[in-house]
This record gives sequence, C-alpha cells and structure tokens, in this order.
Amino acid sequence: MSFVQMTSNAAAMSPGSSLLYLHNEAYLFHKSVWSGWIDGYLGKENCYTDSDVSNKSREDLIMYIDHFMQECYLHPYQVTLLAQILSPAAVERMCRQIFSVKSLRTEFVEAFYTVFIPNYIKRFYSWSIIDLLKRANVAYPGPFKKLVQNLMQNTEVHEDILKDYVINISAKDKNNVMTSVAGLRLTAHQFMRQLKTINILFKGSDKSTVICEFVVEHLQEYSCFCYKNKDFGRLLLTYLQNFSCYPIDHETVRKMIDGHCTEFKSPCQTIFWDIYHELQRLQYQLMGGPRFYVDRPEKEVSTFNL
Repeated sequence: MSFVQMTSNAAAMSPGSSLLYLHNEAYLFHKSVWSGWIDGYLGKENCYTDSDVSNKSREDLIMYIDHFMQECYLHPYQVTLLAQILSPAAVERMCRQIFSVKSLRTEFVEAFYTVFIPNYIKRFYSWSIIDLLKRANVAYPGPFKKLVQNLMQNTEVHEDILKDYVINISAKDKNNVMTSVAGLRLTAHQFMRQLKTINILFKGSDKSTVICEFVVEHLQEYSCFCYKNKDFGRLLLTYLQNFSCYPIDHETVRKMIDGHCTEFKSPCQTIFWDIYHELQRLQYQLMGGPRFYVDRPEKEVSTFNL
C-alpha cells in the first residue's frame, strides 16, 4: 500500500480510528521492510559462522553491522520491532556477529542490550537464552550490567531466566551481578519475583556493605508482604548466617522473625538467639560485669521478650 493511499484511507475515518489505523499500517509496513532486509542480511546463505569470521573480510562484517546500527539509530522503535518478529535462528546469527565485533557504537550496544534482548527473551524461555546471556556478558560487560538491572525489574520476563543464569556462572560473576543489582530499589512485586535469585547472589557475593545494605533494606521494607513466602524466609536465614557482615538493631531483626510464618522461622529464631547471647557475652566482657544470659525459650513463641 502506498503512502498516499494510506493517508487517504485514514482521512475518511474518525480521529481515533485513523490514528489506530495509521499505527497498524506503519507497523506492518516496517515489518515487511525489515523482513526483506532480514532475508538479505540474515539469511542462511549470508550468515557468518564462527569459522567464517576469521576467513571473510572483517570489512564486510563491519559494513553489515554499520547498516544495522544506522537503521536502529534513525528509527529506535525498530529495535523493539525486530525483537518481536525475528526467529530464534535469526537472533542467534545476529548475536553471533554483534558479539564478535568489539568496536560498535556505544548507543547501539546499549539499545541492543537494554531494549532488544529484554523484548526478545520475554517472548519465551529456553536454555538457549542462558547461553545468550553468558556470551553477552563476555562481549560487553558494561552494557550487560544494565541488562541485568533491567531483567531484575522487568516483570514481563520469565522470573526463572535470571535465576537459572546466576546458578550457572562463576563466583566472580555472581559478585559482579549482585553489585550491579545492589544499586536498585525494587518494588514489593519485583522483590518477591526475584527472591530466589537474590538469595543465590547474596550467598556467592563478597558481602560488601553496599550488598548487605541492599538485602537488609528490602528485608525490612517488605517483611509484612512476605510473611508466608518461603523464599523470603530462606533469604532472611541466609542474612542471619552472615549477620556479622552488616549487623542491625536486634529489635528490628526480632520483628522480622516474629512476623514470619514459614518453616524457616524456627531456624531463624535459633540463629537469632545465638547471635543475641554472643552479643551479650561480648558486652559484659567489655564492661567487666557479670555474664548474664536470657534463657532461650523451649518452645516457639509468638514474640521475643528480650
């Protein structure tokens, strides 16, 4: 359909209908343009395999990337469109070429990591996505940090994607991811979706002040929303096991444990009393006074009367 015919059809409609019509027609037009471009540049006969990259002219590869960057720079919304229409095979070929070039325009790389990849992986979840994330981290570590932050906050992406990714990376990479995440302020919904991921990352991190502060602040803020959430109880237990890395007022800890209602409450209570008695011992030893201990309750109680 020509542009003139498109505008003529829109003029005959009501304002609301014409706007929706033009939007849909523009989407179909750009989709058809990109489909033809994809066939030409990402088709099997034109794709670069791993061995081809070392044999073919690097200049040819960069020319292809430059064309793609130029199109996305002129029409940023087309990055999202591509993520919606490309097949997994086409995405794999495109990622292979992008990850192999280290001198791409910064704006394009950030758009690819923060717009294209999140919009692509929210379509479905497969183990190929985990491999894609690993290669994305190796290729461009800087933009990858922004991608991780995006996935941590994105409620449209499958919640297991980030969890399965962090399970399969090294301790150093876990710490890097946790450090990137520690600068975020998550909503209650975002926090609850990523509790398993945060627990895995926290266990594998260096427990720096910034990381511990992130965990403690979110535990305190959302304890009332997560009192029946096992993953919250698991994260609270992990924190108590590392209490010395970032100690907080025992009254605050007591309230979080007291309000929790899963099987993790009992082990949390046990560790809490051990911590409390040790703090008492150190306090009285420092003051030169007698050693006095509050007895641990024999049964679970609803409140701690310390």
